[in-house]
Amino acid sequence: MKHAQVKEAAAALFNDQRNPFGAFSLGSETHHAATIPDAVRRCRWIAVDINASAFGLYFVSPSPERARLVACFDSDYPSTAVATKFISGANGEDVVRHSRVSTAPRWWADDGIAGSRQVFQSLAWAEPTAPLAPGTNGIALPVHADRGQCGLVVFLGSEMALSDDTLCEIHARSFALFA
Repeated sequence: MKHAQVKEAAAALFNDQRNPFGAFSLGSETHHAATIPDAVRRCRWIAVDINASAFGLYFVSPSPERARLVACFDSDYPSTAVATKFISGANGEDVVRHSRVSTAPRWWADDGIAGSRQVFQSLAWAEPTAPLAPGTNGIALPVHADRGQCGLVVFLGSEMALSDDTLCEIHARSFALFA
């Protein structure tokens, strides 16, 4: 195979996308994340795909009496973003209860940002919820793993672009990330 053919085949496989977040191996999106940096890299790719400016992965506390989120990592990894502190605070009780029994995504929009609601209202199977962080637009994707472990993958941003098909795809990628 000539160099030009190899280059053309690689471009077709990667859809002419260049990876700004490190090495990408074939099929890595379909395998479980092995390390936290790998999971962060995958979240960054999802964020790029939907034009989100921030993200975070949270575990749901196993205690049924106390509904709270425990931050695992966010877009400021290895630091912690201010939005993560709000999300893992007392704001998320309703979405925690919801994530224990359902995988339906929840969204919120800041009324101060023009056009925010239209992005999310068109999503057929996502429902509105109280904001998890003030002054933000976002979507929370409930994810589940073995032995009843559940969590949320959250994406934030005022310029997110989501369709029903894209939502299904990123939710599936989030499940693979959490498993």
